[in-house]
Amino acid sequence: MHGVNQMIQDVMEVGSSSSPKLKRIEPAYLIEQALEDTYRFDKTYDIKFSYAFDHSYFIAADDIKLKQVLVNMLVNANQAMKGKGKIWFKTNDLEFNGRNFVEFCVGNSGPGISDEMIARLFDAFYTKGKKGGTGLGLAITRKIVELHGGQISCVSTPGVGVEFLFTIPIFSRFNLDD
Repeated sequence: MHGVNQMIQDVMEVGSSSSPKLKRIEPAYLIEQALEDTYRFDKTYDIKFSYAFDHSYFIAADDIKLKQVLVNMLVNANQAMKGKGKIWFKTNDLEFNGRNFVEFCVGNSGPGISDEMIARLFDAFYTKGKKGGTGLGLAITRKIVELHGGQISCVSTPGVGVEFLFTIPIFSRFNLDD
């Protein structure tokens, strides 16, 4: 029953266009929270983590929704690596079209993703070789990033792994809801 309820919730999330509740967030703290949520109760993984934080700004984000983005990426990485490998996080400042963003990179040492799969990776209901997968996790991830005003992409290098890159606008007192 839990699987059906989760799928219904995922379908509703993909179809939602509600604005995120923005607040000032430190990117490294958000990553720490996602790691804690993902690994708090399961100690069976053999994963080495690395971090390269090179951002100067806070971001304007809905912490609950953006944490879901990171957790989705971590869960997918765990499955691709079968619980053993490397996960890395990088952040940096980025200016695009006169706007400032923090770019996040979440990488893993999994087997890689073909170019054909990357082209459809963020499509709703697209899944390949994932037992019990609904194909909604990365569609939801893209939706959340875009609702924040950012963009998301994926690159895969055979023998090295996969990196998900996404941007989130920086915090300014002018982009908050309150």
